Amino acid sequence: MNFKFSTKIFYPAFFLILVVGVILVTQFEKEKTSTPLSSIEEKQMPMDDVHKNLGNAETPTRANVNENFRKQLADLKLKVESNPKDTLSMRQYADLLNEGHKPLEAIQYYDQILKINSKRKDVLFNLSIIYFNNQDLIKAEEFTNRILSFDKNDEQAEYNLGAIFAAKGDKDKAKKIWQEIIKKYPETPTAQLASTSIDRL
Repeated sequence: MNFKFSTKIFYPAFFLILVVGVILVTQFEKEKTSTPLSSIEEKQMPMDDVHKNLGNAETPTRANVNENFRKQLADLKLKVESNPKDTLSMRQYADLLNEGHKPLEAIQYYDQILKINSKRKDVLFNLSIIYFNNQDLIKAEEFTNRILSFDKNDEQAEYNLGAIFAAKGDKDKAKKIWQEIIKKYPETPTAQLASTSIDRL
């Protein structure tokens, strides 16, 4: 069983903790119970103040989405090159590179941010996730442990450490870590995920 990392992206409101299997089952259930497209198409859009201008919006296409993405990348690259200390733009640029399936390019910018501030949790999480997704479990563990070195109670990082050991095949170590999470953070989403993950070992 593959375990997906707990993803912690930039700010606390953005924390999501999901297991691949749960996502797939939930999505399948939604698809089975969703309203048929034909009945949606038959309903007319109301012509009130909220909806009347929606029909005039440009429909997103692969071409205009790609063009917007390329422009955003170019603008952010220019910002980063003109001000190498601008870690906000640098992080945004690295994020876009990563989203654009260029994780190796993103890594160099995340590394530059860490040279300025070695305790950037958002960046450490992103690096651990990139390496985990690329099956470089040694590096994923390294960056996860760096988070825990200055915040030993970061429950997402603790969960991710368990996921790394599970991916390595060390189920006993993963189980021990996840059991500790359940004990330390009862009735939290992370504890629920840890419990589900133990059942899936």
